[in-house]
Parts: sequence; C-alpha cells; structure tokens
Amino acid sequence: MTAPRIRALFLDFGNVCASFRFDRFTDHFARKTGVPGRIVEKALFDGAEDGISYSPLFSAFECGTIGPTQFFHQLTAELECSHRIDYQTFAQLWTSIFDEENDALNRLLSRVQIPKFLLSNTNLAAYTYYIAECAIVRTHMPLPEQRILSYREGSLKPDRKIYDIAIDRAGVNFDEALFVDDRAENLRTWETLGGYSIHYHARGHHIKQLEIGLQRFGVLS
Repeated sequence: MTAPRIRALFLDFGNVCASFRFDRFTDHFARKTGVPGRIVEKALFDGAEDGISYSPLFSAFECGTIGPTQFFHQLTAELECSHRIDYQTFAQLWTSIFDEENDALNRLLSRVQIPKFLLSNTNLAAYTYYIAECAIVRTHMPLPEQRILSYREGSLKPDRKIYDIAIDRAGVNFDEALFVDDRAENLRTWETLGGYSIHYHARGHHIKQLEIGLQRFGVLS
C-alpha cells in the first residue's frame, strides 16, 4: 500500500511535546486554599472523571473568552477562597502541571522535513509561562502562524472549527495532513474529516512507537 503524501505535521502539546499531570494543580491548590481537590476538579471539569468535559468557566478560559486574571478571580470566587491565594501564586501552581519536555521527540522532529505545527487546547497563562519557552516549540514551530492555540482561535479540539483553521493555516488538505495527539477523541474527529493520525502519549508510549508511525507515513528523513 502506497503511503499518503503528507505535507504538514500537527502536534498536540500536553502529553506529546511535554508530559503533564493536572492533578498536580488541584493538589497544590487544595493545600494552599483548603478547598478539597475533588471540589476544584468539579469546578474545572463539571465533575467528569475523564478530565475531558470542561466546565463553562474552564472552556471560556481555554477559548480565550476570558483572560488569566479574570479566570483566577471567577474560579476563586466560585470556590470561596479568594482571600487565601493571590494571582502570582495561582499562576505558578497552574503551570506546575508540566513535568518535563519530551527531549526524545525534539530529536525525532529534527528528522521531519515537512512543516510542523502546534495544535493544542491551552490558555494564555500556560502558553506564556511554559509552552512558548519550550525548546520543541521554539525550534520546530518558531513562527506565530505555526501555533494553532485554542485560546487564540476561540475553539477547542475536537470541534471542527479549530481543525479547519489548522488546515487553512498550513495550506494543505486534510488528506495531506498528519496529527499526533494523546486523546483518541481528538483524533476521531480529525479522521472523519479525512486527516491521518497517530495516537501517542509521552508517558504511556515509547518514542520508538511514534518513530515507527512517522516512518509509516513517510515523513522521516
């Protein structure tokens, strides 16, 4: 079977370019404010155990409808703990979710000769304090147009809108695009639109599995 002609590679950030655990934020926030972690999680994810179903407040933050300070004030007001934490401390806790960059992926991407793009659900705080400074992003997606971010585009994966924006930004068709993400539900929508995908999790999969996948699509030198 002939490999498709892939002209653009899209990568998620969290648990692809860098590993993260959101429970780090909820645990640190709970210790700082005294609000139980399960209550914090419910305020952010509507009580969904899979951590996928964002609450309206978190969705507004990730879509850029509200900024970091407004999110902080609304969240702490809802949790009745605004007197126990200041914004700077909150921002530090918010970005504590990230473990480390995926150095193996950084090296692997040096062998990818087609344009690379970041396609991520994120917010201004995480982007400013962590994502924008990561070596993978600075090296392989240095231009603003290579970074398709939910808070800038007003749309969250797996909504079609952000995928259409990504494809338009890259100047390719879906059947010429490959997307690497750790969430199967994000990949399903992408595939229904005609795109190709690789399911990869920085903590759950060895980098060799991703390398094999990229080789299969003919994008490695």
